[in-house]
Amino acid sequence: MTAPLPSPHLADDRLDDYADGLLDAPAREATRAHLDGCAACAERLGELRALLTLSAAERRPVEPPAELWPLIVASTIEWPRLRQQVLRSMRVPLLVMAAILIALSTAATAWVVPRLSAIVHADAAAPSLSTILDEDADYDRDLAGLDHEHGPVERARVRDLRQRLAAADSRLRGASDDEAFYLALAERERVVKEIRPLFGRAPRPPRAPVPASPGAVPR
Repeated sequence: MTAPLPSPHLADDRLDDYADGLLDAPAREATRAHLDGCAACAERLGELRALLTLSAAERRPVEPPAELWPLIVASTIEWPRLRQQVLRSMRVPLLVMAAILIALSTAATAWVVPRLSAIVHADAAAPSLSTILDEDADYDRDLAGLDHEHGPVERARVRDLRQRLAAADSRLRGASDDEAFYLALAERERVVKEIRPLFGRAPRPPRAPVPASPGAVPR
């Protein structure tokens, strides 16, 4: 510590560092010179050193009572037996929990496996792109039969559906990746959902082809 001495007396931290021998040479000499000429600071230093001496005297090792050691040894010897008793008492609850976990696992397997199987079979039966385009060609022919002035459906609506279906099919053919393909497929499904009721056909859930490999577009 090389900060200048405070005036008119030494700060407490300067006295603490001086008593502990933590000051560098210039600060130590300046502090000693101040103490030589300042009775108040010298008295404070004496009180501080007396307190440190008393504190050091009070720091003495404490021996544990002799009667404590047999208790420690006894508890150490009894620990394996106590451990066995605890484990034995927990054996039944652990067996019950294991049985419950096995039952839950069996129930979960019974619930999941049929559904996974259904998904796999549904994917295996998913139509190819050519099948979808053939279906759309049939839809377009049916719509063409309604495309006249006095048809049961407004002509502008029929033409809008045909254009949207053709645009979706064009995007399906030109899709460069799975994302583009499924976006086009989603639009195609929306158009088909509007077309089917025009011919008395009930809506059906969309059937999405599954790519043969990641990044591959179904053809």
